Amino acid sequence: MEDNEVKAAAGYRITESLAWGNYFYVDDLITNETSRRQGYAGILWDWLITQAKIEGCEQFHLDSGVHRHDTHRFYLKGGLDITCHHFQMSL
Repeated sequence: MEDNEVKAAAGYRITESLAWGNYFYVDDLITNETSRRQGYAGILWDWLITQAKIEGCEQFHLDSGVHRHDTHRFYLKGGLDITCHHFQMSL
């Protein structure tokens, strides 16, 4: 928040699976369109990583649409690796 305006927001959950153990999953990470490239996402990103460590999570995960190239650069710069493809089917 700055000047009573939300600049960036995130939704996350802490869960456990057989494949990943105890992990931190970011469901949503978004920056207000007019506030992009001003450092707000980086501040929130650092908070998310710290929170995952405080909670004792073994891994940090998120999914991102294949077309979001600018976002992928941010994630790679933030220390994430591209480790798999995510498949889905609507039923």
